[in-house]
Amino acid sequence: MVIALVLALTLPFLDKPVHVDDVYFLEVAAGILDHPWRPFDGAAGLEDVDYRVFAASGRCPETFSSMSHPPLVPYVLAAAAALSGGFVEPRLHAALLPFTLLAALACLSLARRFTRRPLAATLALVATPAFVLSAHSLMTDVPALALSLAGLALFVRGIDAGRRRQVLLAGFLVGLALVTRYSAALTLVVLVAYAVARRRFRPALMVLPGVAIVFGAWCWQNLATHGELHVLASSRHYAAFYAGRSFDLAASCRKAWSALTALGGTAFAPGLLALGLSRGRLAPVAGAALAATAGLFVLRPAGFERLETYGIAGVLGVAACAALGAALLAAALARPAAGPSEPEPWFLRVWLGLALLGAVACLPFGAVRYLLPALPPLWLLLARQLDALDLPAGQAWRAAALAVGQALVLSLALALADQDLAQRYRAVALAARASSPTGTVWYVGEWGLRYYMDRAGARYLRSDDERPTTGDTIVRPEIAGLHDLAPGLRARVTPIQRLELLGRWPVRLLSFDAKAGFYSHHWGYLPWALSRAPLERVEVFEVQAPASPPVEPACASF
Repeated sequence: MVIALVLALTLPFLDKPVHVDDVYFLEVAAGILDHPWRPFDGAAGLEDVDYRVFAASGRCPETFSSMSHPPLVPYVLAAAAALSGGFVEPRLHAALLPFTLLAALACLSLARRFTRRPLAATLALVATPAFVLSAHSLMTDVPALALSLAGLALFVRGIDAGRRRQVLLAGFLVGLALVTRYSAALTLVVLVAYAVARRRFRPALMVLPGVAIVFGAWCWQNLATHGELHVLASSRHYAAFYAGRSFDLAASCRKAWSALTALGGTAFAPGLLALGLSRGRLAPVAGAALAATAGLFVLRPAGFERLETYGIAGVLGVAACAALGAALLAAALARPAAGPSEPEPWFLRVWLGLALLGAVACLPFGAVRYLLPALPPLWLLLARQLDALDLPAGQAWRAAALAVGQALVLSLALALADQDLAQRYRAVALAARASSPTGTVWYVGEWGLRYYMDRAGARYLRSDDERPTTGDTIVRPEIAGLHDLAPGLRARVTPIQRLELLGRWPVRLLSFDAKAGFYSHHWGYLPWALSRAPLERVEVFEVQAPASPPVEPACASF
């Protein structure tokens, strides 16, 4: 049933266009085809901010520092492209589908160990929007989760049964998770927590050789090719990229608040169930979240942007989402009055706490997909709470069915809306190329727009680039255009068209108008919103005067 549900939620979306950060992994994958043993050669996958960071430090742009993820996913995408004759969307998505299945089966294995309702806990994860939409992407979220969960599931089995080979294999899987996404290192702490809970320290050491072999091979490649460890080089660049805007106290508060609204806004039925079944015990927690949200909108503290733009409906929506998210977390972390006591539930709480701390402390902004590592322990803890209530079988299954059903309906609605947005960027690229058959087409933009504009022959325009000349066309979207034109260029262009891209569905995931920020809280603190606002607005400019003589850059890749 789990496999059938995963396939039902993913196969219809195999043709989804390249979207959000997919493009950067595809650019690295294209480079791997040219030099398979040097995945981060060249300067692929750089944003405008990356170029500014390199320029400020006097260094030439290069992917080794700018790409914060290790290369396992680009290798998989490169292999899929090599075997299928090019970067074709359905084949790329199909190449990552095994990771989605592995994540679901690994969660089922863990749920069988920790709950009396393993199927319900697993389906709750598989059906949730964070999992479903991440499974439709070409990014590292689901592959890293799959390898981490599989490693943890094998580790738990090996420790419980005293099978050291399983523990050793678990280390290899966790090592692969590390070369998928460095934040998977938190899985090692989770393994330690379980070993402590079971008081089996010596068998747990067998996990280390597997991790060391896999991660050590990647580190050896870094030193042999670049003379430095990628994790260190990318961490320095990451810190400079987000300097002053992602890791101070205000930013951490914004991310924590976004995490609550993301949980409550995507799992509102479980939140309501938790409030109802708690018989008032969770009401103070939900009330405190409501009061804190109201205070933020009234006081508008420094560092919380655009709070004054929310209407009454937006304020109520954010407050309700935050309250339900707080109730869910409180329900999961509460000590059950009765129920199973083995293994110690504090291990699951440590796992949940680490995942949430990683999302708030280590990641640059709030996003629903960033909560994905926290969802398995959250659903396992909530399933244990349901076990402890000892409800009649019919009532317990109705509660589980309501939680899974709500997630399924919402996930399908959000997936359709997300696919609709991604398709609009592909259409813009095709139209831009056709509309300017003679002059050069330039664009300001990231994500799927960048991928399809590059394929259409357009040229990426940085914020310091003055090269466009008379007769050239410039395309800049409102949402995906993350920087502006250079001031000198802005003075030489005339707007010739402004397009409003309308959607098929009245759901928005990334919209200033609707205050929806599924992929980043910078667009809004609601994970999604009902709205008929345009999916995107696109400005088209024509360059009216020739460019000044270009200054020869110090680096050829500039």
